[in-house]
Amino acid sequence: MKQQDVRMASELLMSAGVVSLLLGVIVMGEVLQRLQDVGEVGEEVFRGDRLPVLPFPEPQ
Repeated sequence: MKQQDVRMASELLMSAGVVSLLLGVIVMGEVLQRLQDVGEVGEEVFRGDRLPVLPFPEPQ
């Protein structure tokens, strides 16, 4: 193999690694945002003003 071929192969591998790393960072950011959205929806479900008022008997 020529020196230039080895250099091109290593640059190609480096480019593929960087692209996959950047793609992973972007995807993880989206996943974290979606998880945070799901958590906020869960808080809304368990908020007191959304629950029905239960009739409690008055103490005599």
